[in-house]
Amino acid sequence: MTSEDVTRDGPRLPAIRLGYVGVEVSDLPAWEKFGRDGIGFHVEYCDEKLIFRLDERSRRIILWEGPRDDVAWFGWEVDGAEELSAVERHLRSLSIDVRPLSASDAALRGVGQAIAFSGPMGLPFEIYCDPVISDQPLKLNGLSAFAAGSSGIGHIAVLVENMADASEQIKTMIGANPTDWVEINRNGVVTSIAFLHSNQRHHSFAIAETSGPRPEGMKTIAHLMVEVATLEDVGAASIRCKRLGYRIPRDVGLHENDGAISFYVVAPSAFQLEVAYGPVQIEEGQCWETSTYDTDSRWGHKPFN
Repeated sequence: MTSEDVTRDGPRLPAIRLGYVGVEVSDLPAWEKFGRDGIGFHVEYCDEKLIFRLDERSRRIILWEGPRDDVAWFGWEVDGAEELSAVERHLRSLSIDVRPLSASDAALRGVGQAIAFSGPMGLPFEIYCDPVISDQPLKLNGLSAFAAGSSGIGHIAVLVENMADASEQIKTMIGANPTDWVEINRNGVVTSIAFLHSNQRHHSFAIAETSGPRPEGMKTIAHLMVEVATLEDVGAASIRCKRLGYRIPRDVGLHENDGAISFYVVAPSAFQLEVAYGPVQIEEGQCWETSTYDTDSRWGHKPFN
């Protein structure tokens, strides 16, 4: 592992955090079973949409039927209308086409107001504020809680052609800064990953490139991570997914860089969901030192089946 001081040279923008995800899926009942019985989400239907709740928010993961079988949009939360306006002004200064979401589209996502734009690497990004709080009790299945506070519900990981270019886009567009890097050589195939943060979470973005072939059928994201409140929650979700026969490409293990204990399971739409506990937080004003690692796991994270 090597270390170097990080220079904060990105634009000074409000912190953003992953708040919701919209997914078009070909098999809604399969996702209902996966979300409720495998992971442990609160599950409900509204206007033919399948809703996964993680906390008091009315919407966190929104799914509807269609052929895409992929993520349709990512919602990134800011603290309020003033912060939303600041981000919009910055995007427009970069000549990025920004459009406000209609009242009905915002309601679908469970937010008061939002803007949409083509984000880094062309990802469908939305920035929002004023999330709607549900008046219905939360009913998780076999989990104590999700950790979805000021650092959002988790992170996204994507595979790109050029990691450096993609990381620069994220920094320029939304002010994210590098946390650290991983470079792994497995039998001559080199995978490089940049981790960037836009709030207290160690990373909200993991951007990877590989010298090997791109996996067939690769989705918009490689995986979506959600954070749970206890280590027991990770173990319980892992056991449920195994009993239900879901493919576990990476069983429970400890990540070297962010200290999270997690496992990965293949969701019905082929991308992976990571369930994690205990990732490092970067406190406001903390002098962070970036590092480069030659492994992404200290132990575990081996294929189960």
